[in-house]
Amino acid sequence: MRGGFFAVLTVPVRADEKLLELSAREYGVLWTPMSFFYLADGGSHAIRLSCSALRSDQIEEGVRRLANLIRDSEAISFGTMP
Repeated sequence: MRGGFFAVLTVPVRADEKLLELSAREYGVLWTPMSFFYLADGGSHAIRLSCSALRSDQIEEGVRRLANLIRDSEAISFGTMP
């Protein structure tokens, strides 16, 4: 892996403190809402992921968990959750 300390990812759901709490509690994934770095409503659909101190297998597992969070959050947002 090449690169810096963080990756920024645009997500299809609002990335706020409520989603971060759910992510940590239910999915075991921590990230930072990019809205923390903007004024007004900037960065509302972006997250900052730390990747500087993780092994490749930890990154793969985190991405899998994050994908599940986003999938489940989209289903809730669009009312398609069983």
